[in-house]
This record gives sequence, C-alpha cells and structure tokens, in this order.
Amino acid sequence: MASRVEIDPVTRARIAAWVRYYRDRRGWTHERLGKQLGLATTTITNIINGKSTPGLDTLIKMHRGLHRSADDFLDTDPPAAPRDS
Repeated sequence: MASRVEIDPVTRARIAAWVRYYRDRRGWTHERLGKQLGLATTTITNIINGKSTPGLDTLIKMHRGLHRSADDFLDTDPPAAPRDS
C-alpha cells in the first residue's frame, strides 16, 4: 500500500516546478523521465500538471532518480528559466 503524505498546494506546485525543471534541463520527455525514475509517464504528466500529489514512495523515487535532497523539492523553488535578451 502506497504511503500518502498531505501536501499543501504551494508545495505541490513547487514539486511540479522542480520535476519540470529537471525534465527541461536534461531535454527529456515525460516518458524518458518516467523511465529514469521508475514511474509511469502518466504519473510524471499528472505531477507536472498539478493533477496528482505524489505519495511518499514516489517522492523517494524522484529524490533518488534526480540525485536531489528532499529540501530541494519541498523547501525551495527551482532556478528561474533564463530570459531571452
């Protein structure tokens, strides 16, 4: 049974932004990122689109697969995208 964690909307948006950031930074598709993390493509899509709140086991897979600490996903925002001059 998957462990569920209560995540507030701000933190859920932050997690989505980090997943999107790492996907874009690597130039990966949702499918490629899902394979890297051991998650279904639909799971990645739903997290990025804010339609799904990842459970604890999914958060652990994300942290391990992206080599990031929990603090990155939960306590900080990803770097801003560079602006075109």
